[in-house]
Amino acid sequence: MVGELSAPGSRLSTERGRSGRTVVDDPSVAHITPLWKGGRGAGTADWLAEHGWRTEIHPLGEVAARYGRAVVGPAHTGFLTAVREGTAAASGR
Repeated sequence: MVGELSAPGSRLSTERGRSGRTVVDDPSVAHITPLWKGGRGAGTADWLAEHGWRTEIHPLGEVAARYGRAVVGPAHTGFLTAVREGTAAASGR
């Protein structure tokens, strides 16, 4: 399990698709998702929070703006980042 193998302060990031789904849940990329391994789907942020991670959502438009980049069309995607909390109490143990 990622929580058990991650030291406090560890970080991870994943892409998010439309409506808060992860990219794995996005039907427009279904033809390539079988090539990917793992993933929690739409419940990723909740699952991580329940297992001792502090999560944050970063909409694509906001990330692009920070880098001076334009987003073509509606920006329904983005990123989820998480930081492993530093105590056993944070992980529910």
